[in-house]
Amino acid sequence: MPALEGVTPAQAPVDPGTLAMTAAAEARWKAAPQGVREGVALHGVAVTRLEHPQPRLGDFYASLRDDRVPWVVTMDTLFYLAHLALDRALADMDASVLAPAVATMLRRLDVRLATESHGSPPDLAAAYLVARGVVGVALAFVDSAYTPPAELAPLVEGERARVVAHSAVGVSPWLGVPVDYTAMAPAGAADRDEAHAGWYRAVAWLELAGLALEGRGEDRVHSQVDVGTARVHARAAMLLTRMLTYELDAEAATAWDRVERSSELLIGEAADATPREIQAAATMSKLDLRDRGWLANVVAVDRVRRAVARGRASRVDDGFAGPRVPAGGVDPLAPIGRLSPSFRLVAPRETPDGELLQALVFPLVGRLTRSEPPPTARAGVRALPSSLDVAAWLGSGDARAILHTTGDDAYGLYADTLDRLTSARPPSGSIERHRTPYLSLLDAVETWLEPSIGDRVQPGASTAEWRARKAEVALDAWTTLRHDTRPMARVQSTEVRLPAPEPSPSTVPVFVEPHPEAIAKLLAFVRQLERAMVAGGALPAHGAGVIVLDEVNDLLWDALGMATHEASDQLVPPDCAARLATLPARLRALEAVLEPAGAADVPLVTDVHEDLPSARVLEEAIGRVEQAWMIVREPGTHRLWLAFGAALPHAELVQPAGARLSDGAWRARLASDGDPPPDALERPYLVSSK
Repeated sequence: MPALEGVTPAQAPVDPGTLAMTAAAEARWKAAPQGVREGVALHGVAVTRLEHPQPRLGDFYASLRDDRVPWVVTMDTLFYLAHLALDRALADMDASVLAPAVATMLRRLDVRLATESHGSPPDLAAAYLVARGVVGVALAFVDSAYTPPAELAPLVEGERARVVAHSAVGVSPWLGVPVDYTAMAPAGAADRDEAHAGWYRAVAWLELAGLALEGRGEDRVHSQVDVGTARVHARAAMLLTRMLTYELDAEAATAWDRVERSSELLIGEAADATPREIQAAATMSKLDLRDRGWLANVVAVDRVRRAVARGRASRVDDGFAGPRVPAGGVDPLAPIGRLSPSFRLVAPRETPDGELLQALVFPLVGRLTRSEPPPTARAGVRALPSSLDVAAWLGSGDARAILHTTGDDAYGLYADTLDRLTSARPPSGSIERHRTPYLSLLDAVETWLEPSIGDRVQPGASTAEWRARKAEVALDAWTTLRHDTRPMARVQSTEVRLPAPEPSPSTVPVFVEPHPEAIAKLLAFVRQLERAMVAGGALPAHGAGVIVLDEVNDLLWDALGMATHEASDQLVPPDCAARLATLPARLRALEAVLEPAGAADVPLVTDVHEDLPSARVLEEAIGRVEQAWMIVREPGTHRLWLAFGAALPHAELVQPAGARLSDGAWRARLASDGDPPPDALERPYLVSSK
């Protein structure tokens, strides 16, 4: 967005005596503690916790409107609106695409595998048992009427019990490989009832119960299974893939393809081998999966499974093999740790921030180089990453400085690894930043952390406190992105009717935090999301998700118009201000229709990384709405107003892996224990309101 010449800059500190206030705002100012007034004057912003914390943005902004104080739509609010759009679109996708397709695929596989297993060659008996088990456990969660056949019942019930307990990481008696049962605990809103929990567990099982493709000693790859078990697993993967070929079962093949394409369209490529890779490797070896005969041939099976394994070399270190940093250093292009790739019937997705979190732990960052270990260390190695890693990767110099001050970058190769991954980001403006909506939202977060033409008119933009707050907003946005892209972790909104907005002039000045570049990226993200998902068949054209997307699109468009006028120091047209003045009522109406699905409240939580040896999980969370006191400049008149807006606190938690939090559990904790202390960002702009 081009900068306009002749815009007079506004800078902090500001003389409080020059601030324009309504009578109600002046009363708040006089009642505020000295620390709040000093923070606002010196830094252009201060954040206070509310005496009666509010979990919803609509209620918060409606209270500002009703109290007749000037209010500002913060970037916290706009990023959260984008979250609502993504969350509701994915809720529709879960209900209309993912659940029906997974159910169809599982039922077809269950019938076909059972039929084929009778009279199969002895060499394939164990593989059929494994393949049927992968399907049977998921089907037991999806279909309450499902009764596994006698030969599978003990195995299915045993695995089902371990998934429901979700209390440990252990070796599956059935598969013979480590399975993280703790990660199958219902997340998001999936613990609403048993039906939603069942669907979440079914997909989590399919994502996490991987089949090994290589055994110990092959290609110098660490593995938890021997070669014989890897062959059984590979054959099971081939049997599953065989049943998903269009010629053998068009219904099952179409269902799997819908699941895979929807996830790929939204987030990105699979993080592990899928039926697609098995099929491609068999074809390259001139083997036809429709012909079951060659599956008994060890040489042919080995050729296919090794081809898949070499093509899907993973860089993930799961901690089981106890990796060590070589004396000569780590080759950043070489595999590390236990890297035997796995086959997943439904694979988790590969994302650049996920790679970042995994790369910034041992062994890629080397050993600790100082005597006092930071909180992320375990036995001298960096066992857990930090959300500050993500903020630094996306361009926050303040986050990088905190990492250095706290010693959390005091590992031999940390700086080199972070720099390498930062430089690997596609250049600004590249189409690669927008290959999926997931990547587009990451790009919007990075844009927010960059300077804006709106900084000239924002008095606090030059202060360290303002930059620190920007980092927190960025982490909030990233937290919601990770939260929203967990499959089957939400409840669909079945009835969404929104009243038509009725623009009217506001009785007090209203503003938008002026970062038009980031707002434009958010608007583009919402439009890309709708067009891609509707066109790709992942989102019903007239469902609740599209209604929410359209409403968020309109709100972001109004915000962009206001922010552009503010940044350009141009008087805001009355119709633009009147449309923005409807935001409190529109937010309230949106939250009202989302309340039955549990999607209205701001606090949410998601896990982003696990340290398996210590059974600890890193969780990112957003707390209850707080109040930002902000100096904003009225375009054209240059008057500096005291305005109020929503601030969303970010929290980072380290939990036992078996005690992961759902949204409901996190909200209950906030209600009982109160707000958590400031996290690693330290929040220098947070001031006590007492």
